[in-house]
Amino acid sequence: MNISESQEFKTLSKRKAKFIVPMSITFLVLYFLLPLLSSFTQVLDGKAIGHVTWIWIYSLGLFIMVWAFTVIYVKKAATFDKAADEINAKAKAGDYK
Repeated sequence: MNISESQEFKTLSKRKAKFIVPMSITFLVLYFLLPLLSSFTQVLDGKAIGHVTWIWIYSLGLFIMVWAFTVIYVKKAATFDKAADEINAKAKAGDYK
């Protein structure tokens, strides 16, 4: 049996997809919403705090989102790496032939 045919590998792949796909969709929607909102609407043109408009607040929020997603991904990737190491150890032991 090939590693990619094992139940452990399939489970790991599904877990990764359940984590990565929603995070990627969220990022892309929020990222592309900025130019759409700023170009085709005036939603972000209003003053938020003093002379600072909502577009600056939204842009800062995107910056913070990227850093937060990076931290979350790094922590979650460690669990994926641990599971992958276990699969590799089983493969080296000859469990997948």
